[in-house]
Amino acid sequence: MTPEGSQASDDFYIGYATSGWRGAALTIGLTFLLTAVGLGFWIASAQQGAGTGSWQPNERQTTLGVLTVDPYPVLHTLEQPSRSILLVRPGKASAAALVSPYAGQVVGVRGAPIERGGWSMLEVYDDDDLAPAESPTAVTPSAHVPELVPAEDVTLTGEIVDSKCFLGVMKPGTGKVHRACAALCLTGGMPPMLVVTDSAGDRYGYLLVNEDGSSASLRLVPDVAVPVAVTGRLETRGDLVYLRLAASAVRRI
Repeated sequence: MTPEGSQASDDFYIGYATSGWRGAALTIGLTFLLTAVGLGFWIASAQQGAGTGSWQPNERQTTLGVLTVDPYPVLHTLEQPSRSILLVRPGKASAAALVSPYAGQVVGVRGAPIERGGWSMLEVYDDDDLAPAESPTAVTPSAHVPELVPAEDVTLTGEIVDSKCFLGVMKPGTGKVHRACAALCLTGGMPPMLVVTDSAGDRYGYLLVNEDGSSASLRLVPDVAVPVAVTGRLETRGDLVYLRLAASAVRRI
């Protein structure tokens, strides 16, 4: 029976007996589900790529080479062809103070490898990771340090990053999301790098130095992780390319 003054309806909701609302509820549910999946895919595809760099903090490899310190610590390996490996400390600290006593010497350096593309870096933990070669007289250190070869003046457009995070310690190691971290890394003396992406999507890295050839880490803190145009002179040493900054060389775009 139906109470007086009311009207029977097949659409009155009874969980085990409802039929009229079932189709509508199913349609709405599927619509929300498909919308959520599509929105998630769109958000994911819009995110910046994490990059292809690698960092192996639990692995230690030892490499023999000649150390140079200025403008940034680099190990020039004795192998042929020689490689130029940037040296850094754990965290956001430069390796300059640690390795300076070994500058110009043949040294075995042990560290955690950091690599991306053609760039190599070792994260050196303490003085125990540095050992002068047993027979330094067998090698002439200066013969294994590549000459600094100047090239042309250029203006390049890209993003200034801290090389350690960009090469693989952080993913992503670029962009505004990484800006605070990059600023702290440069403040700690990490080598700054200008990353330029060409029309094919290939990335090129240029280590940035001051006009006098000294470290430009502190100078570039305000301009990290934003689009910039940078003017300077290209120089190569081994397989590293440097950009010697001109005065007032960095312009935000």
